[in-house]
Amino acid sequence: MPARPGSGRKPVPTALKLLRGNPGKGAIPKDEPKPTKGLPPCPSWLSAVAKREYRRVGKLMVSAGVMTVADGPALAMLATSWATWVEAETMAAEHGLIVKGRDGAPAVNPYRKIANEAYDRTRQLLVEFGMTPSSRTRVKAIIEPVAVATGDWWEQSG
Repeated sequence: MPARPGSGRKPVPTALKLLRGNPGKGAIPKDEPKPTKGLPPCPSWLSAVAKREYRRVGKLMVSAGVMTVADGPALAMLATSWATWVEAETMAAEHGLIVKGRDGAPAVNPYRKIANEAYDRTRQLLVEFGMTPSSRTRVKAIIEPVAVATGDWWEQSG
């Protein structure tokens, strides 16, 4: 049976291929978009915890030379997932692992499920940004001057 279009491994972005030294020695696309490197402005609608994480991760990625102005939505998702995970973990710790269910019987704290789902989303996004120990080993940093974007990317898209 032939493979479905789009099935299989996701293609590695050219920027990451180059940072890794193009390990497969495959052809580098010449017509791929090349967004300006830099940190997009932090969205005003993020929570305080998410804003801190957005700025913290953004600075790390800019200093590693891998952040572009097109990465704002993904960075906002990472920051939001992180903030959700922090809040859910805090609530789970406050109320304990086991709570009373509707019928009064012991039940797993619902914040545990929220925390676990946010943890999975956050981990996946951290891998996308090369911010886990194993994903980081595949990225080589290139330090060069970067631009800081101005304006609100989430308002310009509509």
